[in-house]
Amino acid sequence: MKTPLIQIVRLVAVVVLLIPATGCIEFERQVMSYRYDKKSDTLLIFQDYQGIYGADNPGKLTDNETEQIQSVLDGGRTFFFANWIFEINHQALKDAIADLPDKSAETVAEDELNRVALGGAKLFLANCSIENGDFYRDGKGRLCGVQCVRITNVTRLIAGISEVLKAYVWVEAGKALEDVDAQNTVNRVNSPDWKFISQEGNRFQFRFPMSAEEFRTTFKKNDVQIAYFDKVRAAGINMRHADGIHMTTLGSPDERVTTIALSPFTKTYRENLLNHLRDRLKIRGAYDAAAAARNFLRADPK
Repeated sequence: MKTPLIQIVRLVAVVVLLIPATGCIEFERQVMSYRYDKKSDTLLIFQDYQGIYGADNPGKLTDNETEQIQSVLDGGRTFFFANWIFEINHQALKDAIADLPDKSAETVAEDELNRVALGGAKLFLANCSIENGDFYRDGKGRLCGVQCVRITNVTRLIAGISEVLKAYVWVEAGKALEDVDAQNTVNRVNSPDWKFISQEGNRFQFRFPMSAEEFRTTFKKNDVQIAYFDKVRAAGINMRHADGIHMTTLGSPDERVTTIALSPFTKTYRENLLNHLRDRLKIRGAYDAAAAARNFLRADPK
């Protein structure tokens, strides 16, 4: 069983972290800067996508890519390094809220998952705003764009996501009653000291039970994948596996602002998206994205 929200929270937990998709809008580099404000319990995120293009056809956008960029222009969608894979998508949350009340459940565990997923989707949608900023051309003439993301009630959201993840583990374990590892996972996540997500200042840590074999096939399946995750770690995203737990850490408690820059894709920039947009909206010339990030992250989070 998989709901739209489960796809999102598993991504937030970095279980299927950052595997680049194909056939979509891509970018040469993304710079994500964020600040957590303890007093207001608010997370501010500034996204700067540099060198944005359609991946499939160098000359023009495909129909799929046209739909994807339009969904971004419509608002409520932001991406974290490997777009269309790790994202926050308000429309997906709205779809979940509409669909989950009528979602069939074959077990008590699935019914509970539907219930907490519905609550989680409503909570996330109510506490996350995504504002599209300017498209601009950088010094190399590449199409770039920025977004401002504001997430409130972070502590409550972390608790809500953890509740959904725990319900998800129960559902999966119910499908594998003879699987000792699955049952051990249930016992582990139900222990009083277990945390799927922990946060201190700008440090966010995501933990998920994962066997050594699952970790190998997810993160070390081939040379291309290994090279990719080496790049992820070099960008400041710390991933490790020990004692049956996959752990990913971003930022540190003492940082006022955390900045992570990553080039997740391998294709070279082309102007197909720039050509698609130039007659549809204003594209700025000179633009200081770093200054815009500082101004947004300096603002009162309320």
